[in-house]
Amino acid sequence: MRACFGLIFLAAVGLGGCGDDVGALDMNVSMPDLSGTLNSDLAGVHLVTVSPNGTLTYAPSTITIPAGDSVLWIWAAGGHTVTSGSAGVADGVFCSGAPTNPSVAACSAEGGHPAGFTYEHAFPTAGSFPYFCNVHGAIMGGTIVVQ
Repeated sequence: MRACFGLIFLAAVGLGGCGDDVGALDMNVSMPDLSGTLNSDLAGVHLVTVSPNGTLTYAPSTITIPAGDSVLWIWAAGGHTVTSGSAGVADGVFCSGAPTNPSVAACSAEGGHPAGFTYEHAFPTAGSFPYFCNVHGAIMGGTIVVQ
């Protein structure tokens, strides 16, 4: 059920169905800001909007979640990434371009994703996890605080 959540969300706002046909998306659609909200059907999943209103930000930029929960990033505008690390330097913990096998090399080479793209990562242990946009470096960053 959760694997298709982002696409179900996109269908709800009129962007498409549960396929990967990115070419069918209207890249000029204004997406609602669902940052930090938690849907009861998705207990344990926290939402972060990538580039709300075309800004070089994540909303919220810092989010605190319980250990074991996950974060689902939803791209409101294209050309951005979610890459773990700080000051624009990937650390290989997680990244939207290599979701199943992140490495410093894979995450450092990551390019931007289109509007409507989604990426989910689970945080099983407590800690502070900074991340940034690999395209924009240190000017676009956020932090996941896991308690």
